[in-house]
Amino acid sequence: KGGPMGKPQLLSEVSRSTLDVSNISKVILEKIRSDDHKMTYTYDAFLFHYIVSEGMCYLCMADEALDRRIPFEFLEAVKNRFKSAYLSKWNTVTTLKSAESFTTELKRQVDIANSGENDIIRKVKKDIDETKDIMNKNIDTLLTRGEKIDILSTRADELNTGATKFKAQSKT
Repeated sequence: KGGPMGKPQLLSEVSRSTLDVSNISKVILEKIRSDDHKMTYTYDAFLFHYIVSEGMCYLCMADEALDRRIPFEFLEAVKNRFKSAYLSKWNTVTTLKSAESFTTELKRQVDIANSGENDIIRKVKKDIDETKDIMNKNIDTLLTRGEKIDILSTRADELNTGATKFKAQSKT
């Protein structure tokens, strides 16, 4: 938490990296303005994304190969979870001890983000692929039916021609 009242303080942290994320995060937090905004800092092959909302900063680190949309979706989810966890008192949380219970939720959000479970675009693409597969199967089925109908139609024509010949021969 940062802002006009004092030095930024880390309230909750989860790291899955061997990089010294904590110290890098503290350096970045010192540089962040307290007004509402979002931005990305680059450090080696990593990007530190953050959102500042109502004086609270939500920061995450991601590989630079990852699309920026995903970390910002993660940060929005964390921000919303944090605010709902502390209801109307969220902006009074000022110490690591007072936010300690949120670390479990933060770990859960990190796991969800890493699994891609919340990635809406990935879900939509998956749904589109599944729909395409179903449509391809349906088209194949229709083509197969069409071939069978053509065979039946040809046989019916042959049968009709044969019946007409039989009728003509039976009269003579």
